[in-house]
Amino acid sequence: MPPFSPVLVIGLGNALRGDDGVGIRVVETLAGEPWPTDVSFLPTPQLLIEHVDLLRDAGHVVFVDAAVDVPPAVVVASSLEPHATAAVSFHDVTPATLLALCQAMFGRFPRATLVKIGVESVETSTALSPSLEAAFDSYCTVVRAAVRV
Repeated sequence: MPPFSPVLVIGLGNALRGDDGVGIRVVETLAGEPWPTDVSFLPTPQLLIEHVDLLRDAGHVVFVDAAVDVPPAVVVASSLEPHATAAVSFHDVTPATLLALCQAMFGRFPRATLVKIGVESVETSTALSPSLEAAFDSYCTVVRAAVRV
């Protein structure tokens, strides 16, 4: 069994705002592939404090999200640590804050990877921009690799 088990992959975003929904689309695509039983997928429009319960028993969590601080269509994967000094808001829970809550509540947090995908457009649309659509398979490949680490 891999050292980080079970694995949870969380895709974030608004599927009605163009590229902002890329995290959800990646996770929904990967969820349709064959995976070991210890890998699970959660597409969600936003993180909630209640999601901390899902992290409690995870060995590794991969967050997939659209990003405005990354050039359009570029994907960046990096390790993520808890951010204990972040203010907790019921309307803006970040992956790092969720990890900090897990640490505070359960005395541990899972290994975490953040996969950020640069957005081109967040206009009202259910479609990705042409540049993100063209690179979509590469996003899935990066997330697959992050899961298997």
